[in-house]
Amino acid sequence: MDKAALEVPVPVLSVQPLVENAVKHGIAQSAGPGYVHVRIELRGEKLRILVENSSDKTTAEAAGPGVGLQNVRRRLEICYGPGATLRLAPDPQKTTAEICIPLAAR
Repeated sequence: MDKAALEVPVPVLSVQPLVENAVKHGIAQSAGPGYVHVRIELRGEKLRILVENSSDKTTAEAAGPGVGLQNVRRRLEICYGPGATLRLAPDPQKTTAEICIPLAAR
């Protein structure tokens, strides 16, 4: 985590659902070892929160847009407007969930 990122408020229950999904829909679906990485950094005028897990692309796609993700998107929109985003990026080896929060919206 970037130390400067510690100063940026993040809505309650915005990161937890992403970590839960990484475990439930990612590593728990695999018989082998897996990982969940959480990275928080400042990039230009945005705070980026990345939750990455080892996964199978078909598992990530089958999970679809759940209630937890919808709640996170709604929370971000209420707190920051359309400038905040939640993006999922599944690929064959990993799935990444990325929250971007504009610093100017604070």
